[in-house]
Amino acid sequence: MTGYKLDLSSSPIEVYPNLLVKYDGATPQISINFNAVYNKKFWGGVTYRTTDILDINLGIELFNGIKIGYAYGLNFSKLIKTNTGSHEVMLGYCFNLDIGPAAKKYRSVRFL
Repeated sequence: MTGYKLDLSSSPIEVYPNLLVKYDGATPQISINFNAVYNKKFWGGVTYRTTDILDINLGIELFNGIKIGYAYGLNFSKLIKTNTGSHEVMLGYCFNLDIGPAAKKYRSVRFL
């Protein structure tokens, strides 16, 4: 899994491309994701998984780190005959960690 944050200079838009490669010993699967965040409040994006699905997502940060989002997945595998798509609703919370000087030394919460 890899990803990157692209800050567009003098723009309120941040772009987050991501790539995930999975392999279970039989079938490799690649997911390519592209999300954009506007004004650090609204986001939307698209995910394509090589074996079976196209996802479209959008969301908003309401207040104090509380986020809500929605995604629709369109299936391209053999399941398309019986499944016209999936709906997902997300509710999340992001903690505002103020860890003082350690934030300058470590770049991951894993090493706090």
